Amino acid sequence: MRLLFVLDQWPELSETFVVNELEALRRQGHEVRVQAARTAPHPNPEAPRDVDVALLGRGSLRDLLWLLARHPRECAADLAARRRRRRDEWVRPLRALAGPARRIEEGGDEHLHAHFAAGAALDAMRLSALTGRPYSVTAHAYDIFALPRNLREKLERAAAVFSGCDYNVVRLRALAPAANVHEVVMGVDAGTFERAGPLPQGRAVLAVGRLVEKKGFDVLVDAAALLEDVSVQIVGDGPLRDELARRVAASGAPSSCSEAGLLRGCWPRWRRPTCSRCRASSRVTAIATRCPSSSRRRWRWGCSSSQATRSACPSACWRRGATCIRRATPRRSRRRCARRSR
Repeated sequence: MRLLFVLDQWPELSETFVVNELEALRRQGHEVRVQAARTAPHPNPEAPRDVDVALLGRGSLRDLLWLLARHPRECAADLAARRRRRRDEWVRPLRALAGPARRIEEGGDEHLHAHFAAGAALDAMRLSALTGRPYSVTAHAYDIFALPRNLREKLERAAAVFSGCDYNVVRLRALAPAANVHEVVMGVDAGTFERAGPLPQGRAVLAVGRLVEKKGFDVLVDAAALLEDVSVQIVGDGPLRDELARRVAASGAPSSCSEAGLLRGCWPRWRRPTCSRCRASSRVTAIATRCPSSSRRRWRWGCSSSQATRSACPSACWRRGATCIRRATPRRSRRRCARRSR
C-alpha cells in the first residue's frame, strides 16, 4: 500500500514514535512518503534519509487551477467550511494544499495518516475530502486535552482514530461518539530494555526528556532538595535548560543538569554501550517518568514507565492518565514527588 504521512514537522527528535512507525511500515512492504508543514527545529539524526519528503509552501496558481478544474465541488465545499473551522484554529489556504492534492492523485497514494489531531489532522481531513482518499489520525495528548480544535469533525470524518491508552480512548469516544476509535499502545522492545545485571547500590534518580514546562522538571529539582543521599540527574535539552540550571544551583540539590539531548526511543536504552549517557543510566536505581507540574494539562501514560519496569528499575511517576488531575500547588507537588522518590 502507498501511504502518506501528513505531519506538522519532520523529523522532530522528540517524536521518535513517528520515525519508528514509518520504518516499521516500510519493513512490512508499504511505500511511505511524508508531507510535512515544516522541517523540524530539532531533527532526529537517526531518521531515514531515503524517505520522500515534501514540505508545504504557499502553493502555485497552476496547481490551484488544476485542482479547481478537476474537483470543483470539493473545492467549493472546502471554501464553505473555512469560516466555521477558522473559529477554532488557523486554516491553511486552499492554494497551499493544491500541490499536495495533485501529488496524491498523480503519485497513487492510497491512504493518508496524520499524527496529532491538530494542524496535521486538519490538512489530512481536507486533502482526503479533495482527493477521495481515506485518512486516519493518531491523537496523542495536548491535541485532546489542552487544544482540542475542530476535534469532533476530525475524529468522525476519519476512517480510523488511534490513541495510546484507554484513558485517551474513553475521552475521544465521549467527544465523538460516531468516531471509529481504537487503542494502540506504543510497545516496548523487551529485549532492548532487559537489564543484564542487578540494580546498583545507592539512590540515584534519572529523568530524561525535553526541558519544557509540562515535564515538571522544576518540581523534581525542588523535591531533590528535600531528600538526603539521593542523586538526581536530568538529561535533556530545551528552552528551560538555563532556568533549570539556575534552579539547581539555587536549591543546592544533589543534581546535575546535562545538555545531552533526547535519546532514541524516548528514554534510555540500557544496551547501547557506545552511548556514554546510556552507560550512566545503567547506574541509576530509579527513573522519574514525569513529575506533577503547575500546568493544568493532562497527558497520557508514557512508554518510560514500561521501559523502566522491563529494566527492573523502579519508577517515580504521577497518577495514570493525567499529570495534573488534582491540580496540586507547586509546594504540594514537590513534597509528593519527594515522597515517591524515597
